[in-house]
Amino acid sequence: MGKVKINISTIPLLEDYLSLPLQSILEQEDLFIFTIFLPDFFELKEQLKNYLTVEEQNKAYRFYKIVDQNRFIIYRSILKIILAYFTQKEIHNLRFDTKANKKPYLIDAPLLHFNISHAEDYAVIAIAQTEVGVDIEYIDKNFDFEPLIPEIINTAEGRLLEKSANKKRDFYTSWTRKEALVKATGQGIDDCFQSIPTLDGQHEGVLKVDQTNNNWTIKGFEVEAQYMGAIAYKYLPTEAKNIRFHKFLPDLEHYFK
Repeated sequence: MGKVKINISTIPLLEDYLSLPLQSILEQEDLFIFTIFLPDFFELKEQLKNYLTVEEQNKAYRFYKIVDQNRFIIYRSILKIILAYFTQKEIHNLRFDTKANKKPYLIDAPLLHFNISHAEDYAVIAIAQTEVGVDIEYIDKNFDFEPLIPEIINTAEGRLLEKSANKKRDFYTSWTRKEALVKATGQGIDDCFQSIPTLDGQHEGVLKVDQTNNNWTIKGFEVEAQYMGAIAYKYLPTEAKNIRFHKFLPDLEHYFK
């Protein structure tokens, strides 16, 4: 367990969508966030399923609801399409393993980091050459979040939450930022979760992970009015990341050129 420096801010998303075609070379300063509107791909489910292994297909069919089966097939296959795009490998030749913290990685491209999150009709995928975590949450108007506040929100966040004109939205803002960081570090939700800062600005935090570089950035964003997201990544004080958003489109030919 050790102290880390965390830089937190909010960034716009919709204004920054990339225009196709993408550049397949991932530079050190690049950090991509792909957004996927899952219903756009339901008609492509059978095609996308062909990119999954038997084990992945079986995992999809363990979901009780058909819509959840479809969502898994879509976002898992698109993750593989994106990884094949940046590694210039055939999708069926991608080989995965997991680290000690259970984070998956590509055996043949261990320096290419990725993370995925999904909520209702959206999924987001982050790709970078540094440790990265991403989270998206759907703001359910019927969800009672109040009982979770003592377990998730720290004192400083709680004071602002009490004054908030949109308490539920601000709760989800904090939640996604904390979640993105623990996904990036691989520590998971634990006793340190509440203490992770989420307010814009420079902070110090405590993580239950052994880090050689103790500098992290968290950036919050909005996909749509009902979807809050956040990305967290490790950085050096001397480097700046070029964060680039891309809306993944159903025209798959763009990603196989």
